[in-house]
Amino acid sequence: MGESYNPCTDPPPILKAECFQGRTAEHLTFERAFEIIRWISRATSPHGSGGLSIFLGTVKGRAEGHRVERLIYESYEPYASQALDSIAKSFSSDKEVLSLIIVQSIGELRPGDPTILVASSATSRKKAFDSAKEALERAKFEPPVFKLEVREDGEYWISGDGKRYRRESK
Repeated sequence: MGESYNPCTDPPPILKAECFQGRTAEHLTFERAFEIIRWISRATSPHGSGGLSIFLGTVKGRAEGHRVERLIYESYEPYASQALDSIAKSFSSDKEVLSLIIVQSIGELRPGDPTILVASSATSRKKAFDSAKEALERAKFEPPVFKLEVREDGEYWISGDGKRYRRESK
């Protein structure tokens, strides 16, 4: 697409006019996620996009056999958004990846609510899948985002690898 040309103009209000970006956002909604996906597709398809790979995480209703009441995501800003942005921008040197967007939801979420959106537009489905997967795995570990799972049997901190650590009572 060329270094000086930016096809990612007129973004949804939650984003900047950049093809590669990451950030946190209060309560990512399905409507916002679909708006972002539509925007990426329209911006990159004229430039050779062969498809989008989209991961939209949601809050589980059950974990380890117990009902989940809510997840609380907290971030250490501005570092969390900077880390997500850095992850997304790290794909900009790959000429086959035309856009990569990461949006991590912050706040109190209920089962079924969106938690994270990773969307990659690329010249091939393999490149779209691979870049989205790599970005998601990095987004689990690199930014300072903390996840507290509140369920019927107590509260648990969840690490990037999915391990749960019971929160001790005060």
